[in-house]
Amino acid sequence: MTPRLLILGVLLSVGLQAHADDQTFRTINVPEAILTRAIDLNAGGDIVGRYDSVDRVIHSYLLRAGERSSGNDFTSIDFPGAVATGMGGINGCRDISGWYRNTDGQTRGYLRHERQFSLIDFPSANFTQPAKINDSGDIVGWYDGVDGGHHGFLLSQDRFFSIDRPDAVATRANGINCHGDIVGFYTSPEDGRDHGFLLRGGEFTTLDIPGAIRSEAAGITSHGDIVGHYTNADNTTHGYLLRRGQFHSFDFPDAISTQAIGINARRDIVGFYDDADHLTHGFLRSSESDERGNGNQNTEHDNDPRRCPPTACSHFPNTAGRFQR
Repeated sequence: MTPRLLILGVLLSVGLQAHADDQTFRTINVPEAILTRAIDLNAGGDIVGRYDSVDRVIHSYLLRAGERSSGNDFTSIDFPGAVATGMGGINGCRDISGWYRNTDGQTRGYLRHERQFSLIDFPSANFTQPAKINDSGDIVGWYDGVDGGHHGFLLSQDRFFSIDRPDAVATRANGINCHGDIVGFYTSPEDGRDHGFLLRGGEFTTLDIPGAIRSEAAGITSHGDIVGHYTNADNTTHGYLLRRGQFHSFDFPDAISTQAIGINARRDIVGFYDDADHLTHGFLRSSESDERGNGNQNTEHDNDPRRCPPTACSHFPNTAGRFQR
């Protein structure tokens, strides 16, 4: 039996502010792509995401920090033999987690370490889709079980753990930090709506943006800053940053929809937006707060002053074929 993570939940629903810190937005577009999404970034500023080519095939990409001056610096990532390759996340070692679809239409996960791919396949699952990966190599995501249910998972030290919020119809894990804190969303049986959550120390905390009809938590830093997106009553989707117990809403300028997906320790945020022509573009939102001096946060102001262990980039030796069922 696969271990399961379940504990009681509490609710966090606090005030909403219209803007979060001074901010600079930048559009990210893969050349000649018909759609670009930015999904995650690491502390060094490397960005990963997804793009759709003109033949409508889904690919992933890596955009290394310092290589954003031209449109020719994207590295395309495709799982061997796959008909589609999606992105989940990147850590400080440039280990990349994601998903692929094979010719039989099955969706499975992968880990890319030192340009070598390994299969990530939750035991007995019909569908496995990894999301973020932390610097310790822990990976979260979601899977469809033989029971037909939609569950979150944690892969840590070569062991899978199922993540289910008690009484939820479905649970999805999106992000994990170096302390093992996990964020995502669950579907409530009471209202049929999606609610964001934080899972810390075995306890679920619901993250509901005031007035939203849907909320999702997508990424979390080592300091406890959480990024995500929500939809309000007029069906408009906005990004948010949850910092020091306060939700801060933001939108890419002139966008009709904004989804924030990834955040790093400097509070740089990536995601994607739809423009007035309903075209989808990736974005990078760089925070210019004075607290960021020299690119580091002042931990005296952070939600969680715990320190991460040193990054161990040799965590995945000889990965070929690991994590298979």
